[in-house]
Amino acid sequence: ITRGIDKLGRAARQIGVVGTVLAGVSFVGPMQQASAFEQSLRDVAITAEVPRASVNAFIADMDKGLEDLALKTGQLSEGLSEAVGEITAATGNADLAKGLIDPVSRTATAANAAVSDIAAVAISMSRNLNVPVDEIEDNLGRLVIAGKLGSFELKEMAKFFPQLTAQMGKL
Repeated sequence: ITRGIDKLGRAARQIGVVGTVLAGVSFVGPMQQASAFEQSLRDVAITAEVPRASVNAFIADMDKGLEDLALKTGQLSEGLSEAVGEITAATGNADLAKGLIDPVSRTATAANAAVSDIAAVAISMSRNLNVPVDEIEDNLGRLVIAGKLGSFELKEMAKFFPQLTAQMGKL
């Protein structure tokens, strides 16, 4: 009986250790995601040349805005921050990226496409086709409709759109 109780005690301790390890591991993933998200926002701030004293306020503002937008559009906040980074890197303007991320995110949801692909479409519209920023949302909507009517949806179109518009811009 003593040996049986002793074995049971050792097994309970091992289960306790395994449980503690699993609990620790379950917190590591979300912590790494939060850290990566904050780092991507910090990268955006650096790319946009936000003054050092304003970086934390910039990150807090972007964090709240992107989290709210993620909930509203059903997108992942990490994907939104990457798209903001891509737009900022392409244009050098974080305010423009803030303005474009809402229609880009909503269009990505409507087209069942990756946010980064739709961000590339918006960038190429602005750069290659000289579409004014305030008209990009309407034009993204037109592309969604045209894609559905032409059986070549925006999700697929987005892969080729930047290269096509670059060539069209040369013409």
